[in-house]
Amino acid sequence: MTIVADIKTVGIVGGSLGGLFQAVALTELGLDVTVWERSAGRPDDRGAGIVLQPGVAWFLSMFCGVDPDRISVPVTHRQFFTRDGHSHHTLMRQRMISWGAIYTSLRDHLDVARYHDGQHVTALTSWSGRTRRPARRRRPQTPSPSSPPWGSSHPWTPPCRRGRRTGSPKAPLSTGTA
Repeated sequence: MTIVADIKTVGIVGGSLGGLFQAVALTELGLDVTVWERSAGRPDDRGAGIVLQPGVAWFLSMFCGVDPDRISVPVTHRQFFTRDGHSHHTLMRQRMISWGAIYTSLRDHLDVARYHDGQHVTALTSWSGRTRRPARRRRPQTPSPSSPPWGSSHPWTPPCRRGRRTGSPKAPLSTGTA
């Protein structure tokens, strides 16, 4: 992994689970992270329907100080229904967790002043030295084994949701209502 020393500030567009995992990890690396989320307020809990994967349990424990066993429930089997309506039980020892428990653990770890909910990001601009220029789309590149997975030759170009790029990490965000 290449660490770029001049990155100090990161903006994340999208404050659901993916954005929150990134925000917590980057904050732990010492970066100044701000998150913008389109939806206002905290979402309702979604029930205990997510299998607690070992990597998620480790992340919540290490970075958020949360004991995964306290916010998940053990299950011993799963019940499936066949097309004809018959039930089928399968032994499957796992821990189940709710979307809301993961969200709350991550969100509570971030400084409340760094998470802006109800904010529609309407534009991204990038910086080239001292000249401000609009962000532009680039054609996707086929990544080589030595290039980052998002196909850029610039180590500072972060991957972005839905394949879009933001350009420089110093890119200011414009927010407003859509």
